[in-house]
Amino acid sequence: MTANEAAEIIQHNDMVAFSGFTPAGSPKALPTAIARRANEQHEAKKPYQIRLLTGASISAAADDVLSDADAVSWRAPYQTSSGLR
Repeated sequence: MTANEAAEIIQHNDMVAFSGFTPAGSPKALPTAIARRANEQHEAKKPYQIRLLTGASISAAADDVLSDADAVSWRAPYQTSSGLR
């Protein structure tokens, strides 16, 4: 399954959990795909945000791409990105 295929399964208000720690282990493809889907839904005037749970801090790159797309309504436990705080 590709990241884009996985993002298509994720619906508005779903809880999504990412594993990984710091930039080396954090997800890269799926956050970008979720952000793309959020942007598409927002352009169509549809709500789309996920609730995001991680085991620890992930990279700012993953958090920032989701924040920039207004794709996260709730995030825990640790937020590297100032855009999500």
